[in-house]
Amino acid sequence: MAVIYFAENIVYEEAGTSFVQVNCEACGDEYFYPLTRIGHGYDTAHYGLGAKSAQKSAAVRAENDLNLRLSTEAELVPCPRCGWISQELVRGYRRGRYLRLQTCAVAIPIIGIAITGIVIWFLYKGPVQDRRFIEPVLIGGSGFFLLSGAGLFSLRVALTAWINPNRNYPQPTKSPTGTPPAYVRNAAGEFILAAVNRTIEAAPKLLLQIGRHRMNYIDRCCDCNSESTALKEFDNLILGHATKLTLARCPACTSAVKKRYLRNWFVSFCMSLFLAAPIVVMLSNMIENFLVAACILLPINFAVSAYWVSSSTSSVRIRSLDTSRGVLELTFQCKAFERHVAGCIAMDENRLAAHT
Repeated sequence: MAVIYFAENIVYEEAGTSFVQVNCEACGDEYFYPLTRIGHGYDTAHYGLGAKSAQKSAAVRAENDLNLRLSTEAELVPCPRCGWISQELVRGYRRGRYLRLQTCAVAIPIIGIAITGIVIWFLYKGPVQDRRFIEPVLIGGSGFFLLSGAGLFSLRVALTAWINPNRNYPQPTKSPTGTPPAYVRNAAGEFILAAVNRTIEAAPKLLLQIGRHRMNYIDRCCDCNSESTALKEFDNLILGHATKLTLARCPACTSAVKKRYLRNWFVSFCMSLFLAAPIVVMLSNMIENFLVAACILLPINFAVSAYWVSSSTSSVRIRSLDTSRGVLELTFQCKAFERHVAGCIAMDENRLAAHT
């Protein structure tokens, strides 16, 4: 009897920012920085039932995960006066690194011991002469998976212990990509960017952090940088995140992109067929092999063509530099619009301090 099962997996992300106060251990100065993290929540609606309840549950889990990360993690923001990074920040940054190794260190022994138990059960239920393998499998299998978990856990401890930004102090510290700037209080008690942040040259890369910077730039066309009144919004998926980057195009650029997409897709598909033709020709005298090859190569041609065309006609290339911290690198085809986005990101830094 066949059992049909399907489910809807709910993935929820919630980004948040909190200002962290730091008292420098080296010079005693007080400064602040925005700590931004992303909380993740998951739930499942079995057979599509209870989808709303699953969404609420995923949202609650994401909020709890976000609060936990904001309360335990940190960024390696150097003191704007002396450049020292407090050990409290180093410990907090280490807590958020290599979390997948920690997950694997727990999951591998559990899954491995469960598999070992299943193998032992089959050996016990099988022929009597096979039962002599039970003890070696029990000791060897369990020991292997436990040692694997311990090894991964030890590897994470070693990698996190290696994170020491003050190793070459007092030489300037190289902070991780996407590290937020430091803020200080002025005479009126307001947060302002520390002077050291205003003297640093503009970074050659356009960096954006989910939760700290805006995720929609729909006031101008992303292809020509025009301020049309009939802009059409569209979303760009970000690998590893449920959050999307929203951009907009003017009618002229929208039409041009559609034409370029169809033209590039046709050229790509024809080239894929041309490259696959020798394989099909060699199998043409064997009808069964020919049909199998055609059924395999045609979907591959469609997939490769669609991927290449999407990449070649995309207005922006999004590269995830740090999935855990939500740090992205954006490269726009239109450099004028890229400069506009860079200006918006700079405004976000000042607006973040004003609303704190």
